[in-house]
Amino acid sequence: MSDRRQPGQDPMAHFTQHPRKTGATGYNEIDWKAMPKNMDSLSILYSKASAIAAALVYIFFGGLTLLLLFGNGLKTPGVFIALANILILAVVVYLRARANRRAVKSFNATGVLTGNGQTFLWGDFRGRVVRTGTSRYGVNYIWRIELIFTENRQAWIIPMRVKNFNEVNAFLETLPTATVKE
Repeated sequence: MSDRRQPGQDPMAHFTQHPRKTGATGYNEIDWKAMPKNMDSLSILYSKASAIAAALVYIFFGGLTLLLLFGNGLKTPGVFIALANILILAVVVYLRARANRRAVKSFNATGVLTGNGQTFLWGDFRGRVVRTGTSRYGVNYIWRIELIFTENRQAWIIPMRVKNFNEVNAFLETLPTATVKE
């Protein structure tokens, strides 16, 4: 399988998948000549829409919880609903923190900088995996692009959140895909 998509080819045909718990030993060797040598830094510009949506969820469920507790006191049904709201808020906070921690902030000649300030070096790069989803109308879309490094460390790009995705995708197309030994 070639590492780059050919013109006129089905855009979904070049995607590879791998099981979640594979280690770095499961990947084929990378053609290091295809890796970037002298590149400028490429910053990823993220949309504010997900932050606004999360803030609205926090306000809605947090406000609902406060209204229940102050309006009804500490009665059993109100406490259970408040606990359920707090659980929903905790899940949303966890998922956002996880996505922000693994999100790629920028690329440069030495490697990839993630949201938590960690740098992954190109020397540890093992490939990219494109995760796809299907909408309720049957349309395939790119859900997430995972950059895989040694010890199964990952950096993510979530295309729906990236403003300059065309520029980022042009760079990602130059990187080899990850393939798993069966």
